[in-house]
Amino acid sequence: MIQAALGIIDKMKIEIFGDPELENIKDTIYVQLNPDKYSTTKTIVYTDKQPIGSSQNVLSYQSSNSETASFEFLFDSTGVVPPAKKDGGGMSLSSVASSFVPFNFGQAKSVSKDLSKFKDLLSEYDGNTHEPPHLRLTWGEFILKGRLTSMEVQYYMFNSQGEPLRAIARCSFSGSTTIKLLQEKQQPNSPDLTHERIFTMGDRLSVMAEKIYESPDYYTDVAKANGLLSFRDIPTGTKLLFPPIK
Repeated sequence: MIQAALGIIDKMKIEIFGDPELENIKDTIYVQLNPDKYSTTKTIVYTDKQPIGSSQNVLSYQSSNSETASFEFLFDSTGVVPPAKKDGGGMSLSSVASSFVPFNFGQAKSVSKDLSKFKDLLSEYDGNTHEPPHLRLTWGEFILKGRLTSMEVQYYMFNSQGEPLRAIARCSFSGSTTIKLLQEKQQPNSPDLTHERIFTMGDRLSVMAEKIYESPDYYTDVAKANGLLSFRDIPTGTKLLFPPIK
């Protein structure tokens, strides 16, 4: 409780990367106050068909979307909320708050500068990669590798110059991965998918079938599916289809 009151507990952080493999870290953001809640969403897309005369729909699987997460981040320059830590050159969401006297709103400065930097770090277009940055959110056991998809900012409490002293940024993030990792995860050699291969010199149909179906017993079915007169005399460069096992 004492650590929480002093604002020195571990804070949620957002790491900014310039590559989808998350190897080239560019900056780190530490939140000023840990969120008191967050929400995650997972959606699955189906094609909706309803046979004539039926009373129910038939849902055919089409794809699974990445998990999304939504957070609210507080920006406060009044001094009421303790400043966030700033390690290793990372940005604090309250880089100016530590110099403020609590409740002295007349001398407090705007949070606009911190908000502007926050927006730029999460969403600014990079001229070298030609896209916004890749992100990794870490908070305890929660880890999300993805990108910012939306941000809404609401401003509260203003000084005598009309500058905002407090703001809440509502941000949504969507999980993302690389093509390589996606292919490894989805196991492209799965026997319940149709595969296309080019027959090269030295290939054997039985060996190709074993790699895909984990059994050489289906090579005759592959030959029939491709209209081959012989599975031993296949011309190099022939495109072969390996249909799913039924």
